[in-house]
Amino acid sequence: MIAWARENTPDVGRAATDAFVDYWKAQPGQRGRKTDWLATWRNWMRREQIDIERRPGFRGAPVQTAVDAVVSPRPVAEEVCPAHRGHRAATCGLCRAERIAVSEADNDGAYP
Repeated sequence: MIAWARENTPDVGRAATDAFVDYWKAQPGQRGRKTDWLATWRNWMRREQIDIERRPGFRGAPVQTAVDAVVSPRPVAEEVCPAHRGHRAATCGLCRAERIAVSEADNDGAYP
């Protein structure tokens, strides 16, 4: 367990394991029973490592990454909303909101 923690969660200290033990000892009944305590501990430690990596000022290299970032392609000029920069013409939520506001004003706020 120590070797695994040093390799996979190097920024997490012994206090996290102590907190894990105290937390699960305090759980009543069925909630405090697990079929695989080692897996439960590893998950706890992974979450602690992720929390540490997300803190402002973290200077280490992140140990675990879920997925690589996916860069979305830029829309071609024909697909860009002419009224709202940065939105796609076919799915522009601002244009839709404006259409709804106009139709509600035409109906005096009453729904048909």
